[in-house]
This record gives sequence, C-alpha cells and structure tokens, in this order.
Amino acid sequence: MNPFTWLFIALLSVDAVRELLGMSSVLGDVVKSVARFRPR
Repeated sequence: MNPFTWLFIALLSVDAVRELLGMSSVLGDVVKSVARFRPR
C-alpha cells in the first residue's frame, strides 16, 4: 500500500475512535444524570 492509503486509514480510525469516545462520554453523562434523579 502507498503512504496515502495508510494516512487515509489512520485518519479514518482516529475519527472513529474519537466518535466512539464522544458517544461513550455522552452515554456516561446520561447515565449519571439518570442515576442522580433516581437514587437507589
């Protein structure tokens, strides 16, 4: 593979990881707020 293909794959994976991290942090905030409103 040429370097441009590797660069493209690296950018895609970094973007996917960032999106996953953002989603998980948003989900964590939702879970925390729900747990705060409904103590058990």
